[in-house]
Amino acid sequence: MVFFGWGEIFSLFPSTLTDTFGSEHAASNYGWLYISQGIGSIFGGPLAALLYQHTHGWHVVFSCAIGLDFVTAALALWVLKPWRARFIRQHS
Repeated sequence: MVFFGWGEIFSLFPSTLTDTFGSEHAASNYGWLYISQGIGSIFGGPLAALLYQHTHGWHVVFSCAIGLDFVTAALALWVLKPWRARFIRQHS
């Protein structure tokens, strides 16, 4: 299940960042994006284990992950997409 959403950080994100913010900021922006993956790895595992320990089941852990996925998708569609379009219009 993880591998369905894993490849975009290596293929889509660098080109999207460069298209949005320009090539002069591409390396630093990609660095921040890539370090966020590490931060998620550091905190995600222990938080999932803590949820499992308190609930004695994986249902709550996966429900939280699914809920956060839906929140992220909604933010991408209704906040990030219009913001990116406005940013590109202003800088084109």
